[in-house]
Amino acid sequence: MRISILGSSMLAMFLVQGLAKEGHQIVYITSPSEGRHPFPYPDWAEAVEMVAADDPLLEALRSAGVEQSEAFLALSRDDNRNGMAAQIAQRLFHIPRVVCLVQDPERVELYRRMGLTPVSPASVVTQVVEELLRS
Repeated sequence: MRISILGSSMLAMFLVQGLAKEGHQIVYITSPSEGRHPFPYPDWAEAVEMVAADDPLLEALRSAGVEQSEAFLALSRDDNRNGMAAQIAQRLFHIPRVVCLVQDPERVELYRRMGLTPVSPASVVTQVVEELLRS
């Protein structure tokens, strides 16, 4: 599957590595203004196309060929950028699977009402800790 991933976070890097190991074709879109990390997993580098783009968001996604992807993950450090990128991927490029990272757990429901699939690390960790404390 061709998967486009936007963001320069460690979470994005780990997902790039894991998905490449599973045999997916990855387009990894980084932004020099976010702080670009060198790709630390040379064994999987041939499965990953890296695109450095600091253009306006729509142009960055278009220049990365996102419209050819079957899935899109918006994993930047900026909730607003992730929400906008996810909407562009879903509504303009008609990508069937779109996931949006949301750092602020209070935005999760808002993003859900917007038709996005949000994932909040804070919410996930809270659920896991609460389950561990109950057991």
